[in-house]
Amino acid sequence: MTVVRASARATKRGAAENFTGEVFQDEVLVGQLPSRMRATVVSFTPGARTGWHAHPVGQTLYCLSGVGRICIGKARGRRRFIPATRS
Repeated sequence: MTVVRASARATKRGAAENFTGEVFQDEVLVGQLPSRMRATVVSFTPGARTGWHAHPVGQTLYCLSGVGRICIGKARGRRRFIPATRS
């Protein structure tokens, strides 16, 4: 097991082309190839939001506080799997 201290990874600002308002991203985990696994804590300041987008291999959303809105329902304090984009 590899232990990485939170202070060893810098908090990044969300890119303006992907978000409206101030958004912060803290990388938690990045899988090694060929894995595409990635875990990031994304924090939204009041009024900030993500732009409309899809994930080709799906996404699991954990709403840690507040309300997470997605087009197929709401994720409030529970886990929600968002299916992969269909062609």
